[in-house]
Amino acid sequence: MADTIDAIEIPGTWTDINALSGIAAGTEIFLQNVGGPNSIIELATAPTQPPLDLNGIRVGQNSPMYKVTAGESIVWARYIRIDRSDVGTRVTKMQVQV
Repeated sequence: MADTIDAIEIPGTWTDINALSGIAAGTEIFLQNVGGPNSIIELATAPTQPPLDLNGIRVGQNSPMYKVTAGESIVWARYIRIDRSDVGTRVTKMQVQV
């Protein structure tokens, strides 16, 4: 049976999901955006924090689980919204499953 971690908060800046969840980089994980309406989570894998202007893979609210395959680098995520460019200090939620 898969282990699910309590939903973690994702801010509007690139955030290390491995550090937040306690899951080692390179582990196969599944991610799901469980935030509110119009919440989008952008994902990227990289050994260091991605640049601010990087357009990551977009995962919409309550979309199917997004699989990060084993062997990938650190998983980074940030919160954006369809209806505005700056989320300020607001956060959204992401479910992480091993």
